[in-house]
Amino acid sequence: MRSLFALLVLLLISLYIRAQENLVLNPGFEEYDDCPNDGGQFAFTVSEWTTYFANPEYMNCDYQRFETEFPRTGNGYAGAYLYFPTATPNYYFREYLHGRLSDALEKDSVYYAEFYVRPFELSGFIDRIELAFSQSPLDSLMPTNGVLDVTPSVAYQDGILFETDDYVKVSG
Repeated sequence: MRSLFALLVLLLISLYIRAQENLVLNPGFEEYDDCPNDGGQFAFTVSEWTTYFANPEYMNCDYQRFETEFPRTGNGYAGAYLYFPTATPNYYFREYLHGRLSDALEKDSVYYAEFYVRPFELSGFIDRIELAFSQSPLDSLMPTNGVLDVTPSVAYQDGILFETDDYVKVSG
């Protein structure tokens, strides 16, 4: 039986405009300050990215927290809890990744974004994951229940994703 939490494995976030110029800084998590040597080191290690609520896993440099996980391309990838019940009543632990863009988005322009997800094969599933854009840092938007109140620009909402053999592209 699958547990009630999901560990997201995320890799290669891209936002394209103007002949496929990727505006996401460090989209494959390949640029890092130090190699991880323990769990929960994403925010302290990966360049151009930050996290909220907690610190997702960063796997690279031969460090793999879970032997069954693997990167889609390159060497670096992240693992984040999308939903994890806690001991506190009506509170659910979630981890958010926040990346910067090289340029501001332009009004009335069309963009294409994609990212890849893979549920953790031993205990995970995904029924919804979203990508949203904000002009202000995410920490200024955080409600006490841990769920961002933002309108997503791209979302996976096609039923429950149990696929664990390969990554699934989410795009729009």
